[in-house]
Amino acid sequence: MTRVEGGFPCELRTGRKRQKGTVTNLASDGLFVETPRSIPHGTEVVVHVPESDRLPEMTVRAIVVRQRLLPNRSSKLKHDGVGLRILQAPNAYYALVEREMKASEPDAAPDPALRRFRVKVAERESTVFRVLTVMASSPEAACEELKHELGPGWQVLDVLSS
Repeated sequence: MTRVEGGFPCELRTGRKRQKGTVTNLASDGLFVETPRSIPHGTEVVVHVPESDRLPEMTVRAIVVRQRLLPNRSSKLKHDGVGLRILQAPNAYYALVEREMKASEPDAAPDPALRRFRVKVAERESTVFRVLTVMASSPEAACEELKHELGPGWQVLDVLSS
């Protein structure tokens, strides 16, 4: 998905743990948050964005699909942030993404080789499912992308539409 710049503060919540972060980029399927501490791959998080002059208050549920580590001066890896795939977001989040995309790339045309797929997924050994939206070249490619991003704790149940 095409991502746009964020640059606004948030709070990440995992169970009882909370940490400050900064949303550095966002898209309709996910976002990247710079954080001071690592969050394991596959962890479900709540991203709370406080109200500001340019944003409404909103809460987004997501799952960690990537971690970015950068070398620091002492030759060790420093945690830089987490890539999150959206599980549930309010309409205000999608409106924000659309607004920022229009502002940053008014003449950009979508890749004609990619189509939008809605894919039903669930954690293994759970009866609760989620529907995620993925841009891919085929239903099979959409399933493979989600299997890779969500990890072995999740299963793809069905492709609902294209």
